[in-house]
Amino acid sequence: MAAACRRAGLAFGIYLSPWDRNHAEYGRPGYLDYFRKQIVELCTGYGDLFEFWFDGANGGDGYYGGARESRKIDAPAYYNWPRMIELVHRHQPMACTFDPLGADIRWGGNEDGIAGDPSWPTMPNAPYTQENGNSGVRGGALWWPAETNTSIRPGWFYHADEDGKVRSPENLVRYFDTSVARGTNMNLNLPPDRRGRIPDHDVAVLQSFGDAIRASFAIDLAKGAKASATASRGPGFEPARVLDRQPDSYWSTPNEVTAPTLTLELSAVHSFDLIRLREYLPLGVRVTRFAVEAEVDGQWRRLAEAQCIGAQRIVRLDRPVAARRVRLVVLEAPVCPAISEFALFRAVAPVPVARPTTNAPDVLSTAGWRIVEASAPGADTLLDDDAGTIWITPAPTPGHPVQATIDLGALRQVAGFSLTPSRTVMNGAAPPKGYRAETSEDGQHWQPAGAGELSNIAYALSTQRLNFPEVRQIRYMRLSFAETAVPADRLAIAGIGAFSRLR
Repeated sequence: MAAACRRAGLAFGIYLSPWDRNHAEYGRPGYLDYFRKQIVELCTGYGDLFEFWFDGANGGDGYYGGARESRKIDAPAYYNWPRMIELVHRHQPMACTFDPLGADIRWGGNEDGIAGDPSWPTMPNAPYTQENGNSGVRGGALWWPAETNTSIRPGWFYHADEDGKVRSPENLVRYFDTSVARGTNMNLNLPPDRRGRIPDHDVAVLQSFGDAIRASFAIDLAKGAKASATASRGPGFEPARVLDRQPDSYWSTPNEVTAPTLTLELSAVHSFDLIRLREYLPLGVRVTRFAVEAEVDGQWRRLAEAQCIGAQRIVRLDRPVAARRVRLVVLEAPVCPAISEFALFRAVAPVPVARPTTNAPDVLSTAGWRIVEASAPGADTLLDDDAGTIWITPAPTPGHPVQATIDLGALRQVAGFSLTPSRTVMNGAAPPKGYRAETSEDGQHWQPAGAGELSNIAYALSTQRLNFPEVRQIRYMRLSFAETAVPADRLAIAGIGAFSRLR
């Protein structure tokens, strides 16, 4: 993989999960020595690394060398993350580390691909919270910019029954707008198929998306413009510095001028719908709030208002605007601004890619299924094959699990069931932490069909596929959920399915 990336001119990074649910010593001091040796091996055996990525999976149900038990840890104390991060930087000084407190890049707070608006690159020197991780904290003591991640498919791994659910090129453009355009890194998961290759359709989607982004930003319509400002710091900091495409030059004002206006007079009337701004980061994130305006029919019209410029801020307008004069208005800043770029572009739409049909004959259709009993109303939404409709119930309590009993309409050969959580983080609601499954041929006599943890479901928010002990003939499934994956007042599930072959 590292060699293939070098041949393609791609930066290479490593993903190492700290939770090894198979290692006999996990949760004990012996595992830490093993984990550190893994880090050293990965840092020294594959050339230069761009990123070293740790996830947040830290303990739970596992095999643990045959123990088959649940192990919980206090992650910050157990791993001693500063020591782990120092170990990475000792061997790979230019690699960015991801996730734990003290790393170079923070998690953006969800796996939907949506950074906060704004997404400040600073955070308090305090334990991480998802809310802060999503939006950052203006003036925080730590420089800890966000990485925004999601998958091109509904989950992190390849499943043939999701071939028809791959993100479209248009959807990836929206992901670009909620990540890169807000100043964060865009991390898109690409699961290989059973050939060990990225599926052909996924590649076609990526090609269309990439072509559209490259074409959209190929021509800067502000090139050749004349720049003026209500104030300038003097020689070396002129307004024209925002047009020279040099990252180390910038326009700035005297110290006391913190709310200036910079105006571009374009070489001709141009139609644009993308505005890109950048600050000179060695001097920090200075602009708190700004607006962009255009002169239309002799009147200044406000096109957008937002917070945070930082490393990059791209504003996409609802529709193109034709103008010759455009201006940046700094509405609020604690000190004088330092703007290194003000650029204008016209978006190019991606070429549509036809969606393939799902090729998974073992996935059972839910047509004709019905809910015969549930612990709360509305459970019919579990069977509508629509991840956007959510069954939301009061959270389970000790001795009172959330339950749903499903009639498949006829006797069928079933190997297991699937559970899809809400694809977005819901305020006050969470997916189940684990499950207990029972099956029946007649709805009267029940057999246990498995119980366990829904691994990392609160953060991955992807479909879980749970095997029964064996393929069995059933008509009814009863599913019970005793706890939410994270503390919440309500439990939420988007869908239930089933399949006929063990996976």
